[in-house]
Amino acid sequence: MRVRTEIADPGTRETVTELLSLCGITPGASGPEGMLRIADYGPGMNAVPAAVPGECAVFLVPRELSGEVLSAGGSGGRALFLPVPILLEEGVRVLTEAVRSMEAELSRAPAVSAEERDGADPCPAIARPAVSFDGETVSRGGKSVRLTPREAACFRILYGRRGETVSREELSGPAGSRSNLADVYVGYLRKKLRPLFGDGVILAVRGRGYSLRLP
Repeated sequence: MRVRTEIADPGTRETVTELLSLCGITPGASGPEGMLRIADYGPGMNAVPAAVPGECAVFLVPRELSGEVLSAGGSGGRALFLPVPILLEEGVRVLTEAVRSMEAELSRAPAVSAEERDGADPCPAIARPAVSFDGETVSRGGKSVRLTPREAACFRILYGRRGETVSREELSGPAGSRSNLADVYVGYLRKKLRPLFGDGVILAVRGRGYSLRLP
């Protein structure tokens, strides 16, 4: 899938990138061959051209204007609207709906050859280094980081339920009476894992806990 973002605000771009990863949407990965466009909303922005199969647009609308925009132009199908600031569950729902819309459109469209496509450069799948965890060491792409026993216990829970949200109480373990214990060790893990994954590998889910998002 090709993903094109046209977002001015750096913070919003970062949030959208995290949501795409959380939804399991990886540009260039195997899946529906279509274009997902995510752009700031502006005058004259409507649905993507009906003549282009397998495309869907998600327009980012200031939350205070979202009601007005939706009542005027509607939402659904191949043009969706997502209020900004973006809420986690709302963002996941809208992006998932956009991908499903693309899949439905592609299933109805006749098959075309590579020569008949729109000429855009293809985005081939990128081979990503495997991740391993032996109970105390996390490894990826020839690099490894060793965790302390408490860090390893916290990571073991997140790794076993990667992609899911794990509560702070569960991550705190037997000493769960210390409400900030999970936050402390997640902070340690983020620093140690940064050389392997960069920033954003452990996502904070407001009011619920943390989620491990491996590439």
